[in-house]
Amino acid sequence: MRHILTSVVLIVLLFPALALGGKTIKVEDLVLRNGLFFKKFSDVPFTGKITGKVQGSFKEGKQDGPWVYYNEKGQLWKIVTYKEGKKDGSWVS
Repeated sequence: MRHILTSVVLIVLLFPALALGGKTIKVEDLVLRNGLFFKKFSDVPFTGKITGKVQGSFKEGKQDGPWVYYNEKGQLWKIVTYKEGKKDGSWVS
């Protein structure tokens, strides 16, 4: 039992996309249609997280929660919070 639990923990840590059901993608893999974001070749608004130089979450095709942006050198550029696709509250640049 202990070996199985250790294996599961290692898999989750090494492959976080598996833990999220494969819903972690890059922003380049999304398309904007009628104000909502969709995964390419899909008709269902995207819900999940994106990674890369832009990191954040979508809920039913709209940006939701804190978003972190990095510049070309990989340095933190800005942090913005979204609610239902619109900027919400203060943001840091």
